[in-house]
Amino acid sequence: MANPSLRVSAPGNLPVTYVSKAALATCARLRAARDRRDDVRSSFLTWIQADGLLDQPRCRDDAPVQVGERVSLAYDAATMMIRAVEALAARLRHANPRQRWDPRALNPLGVHVEVLRQNAEQGFPGVAGPIRFAPDSGEPVAKRISLMRVVRVPDVAAEPVEVFHCGVADGEPDPGCRPA
Repeated sequence: MANPSLRVSAPGNLPVTYVSKAALATCARLRAARDRRDDVRSSFLTWIQADGLLDQPRCRDDAPVQVGERVSLAYDAATMMIRAVEALAARLRHANPRQRWDPRALNPLGVHVEVLRQNAEQGFPGVAGPIRFAPDSGEPVAKRISLMRVVRVPDVAAEPVEVFHCGVADGEPDPGCRPA
């Protein structure tokens, strides 16, 4: 599914249903989020539609290339780490404003602790849905996971359709598992 050139060579009538952690980041859902003024997804949509960022811009009317779930998941992970590093660096500068900046003051453990601290406060509003971790185990809490269906695998421009899901979409109460 992730390789358009391999999808094109698949048998013409081959349907597929697969598990996705990024059903909320399809082109249709991103456009709907932009219309609802969802800043997180609108910003992501602007980035992936821009020339020069991805090998092919995504979700544009003139180039109907789908976004692909790995793009939104990687974006969420990178953005969560960047927020943690920025907050940690700001806290270190504020604690000692006259001290010259030492990049070694940031280390993996400190960044990990900052991610957990931010998560304990409010979680992270990801493109692929809210990200929260259980404080005792570090496992995701109510993370959206979906069954997606593509009617014809070779149709690279066809957007997958969510047919079943578990977990939350946008800070709503966890609806449990149900058909989409």
